[in-house]
Amino acid sequence: MGVRATDMRKTRQRGVPDGFENERMLIVPERRLRAAELLPVLRDLRVTHLGQFTAAANHRVTRPRGAPEHVLIYCLSGAGSGKMGKTPFAMRAGDLVVLPPNAPHSYGAEPEDPWTILWFHFVGERAADYVRAMGFDAVHPVLAVPRIREMRQAFEETYRHALGG
Repeated sequence: MGVRATDMRKTRQRGVPDGFENERMLIVPERRLRAAELLPVLRDLRVTHLGQFTAAANHRVTRPRGAPEHVLIYCLSGAGSGKMGKTPFAMRAGDLVVLPPNAPHSYGAEPEDPWTILWFHFVGERAADYVRAMGFDAVHPVLAVPRIREMRQAFEETYRHALGG
């Protein structure tokens, strides 16, 4: 049984209540996440949510308590900015940020050049190890990853696998 594309509008906070044109989102059902947690190959790292927002004018998210998962955001085009705790960050095409679980954060598209982003929420026994291995820390929350084509391809493969269950 595959995963259905799910509407997250009721569970997310942002400036546009009706979503964005051409947005794509998936939320992996809780029972499927529990089943995946039992598989040794998936115990270390599991995607729980993923999506793409294109030219997302007015996109804003504020989570005073953070999210229960790591949140990875990759900017394909345009620009955005945010705060992780008290640390501000700015993003342009080719930038990647990973926000730790349960850490206050906010982010959004720049009004004059709204971003197109790919995003993932992920969990797992080794999720924090993967984040550290990529070089993220509280002082340097953004990494330059100018491989836009490869990042888009990785997202498409993950999205396709998630849809297929």
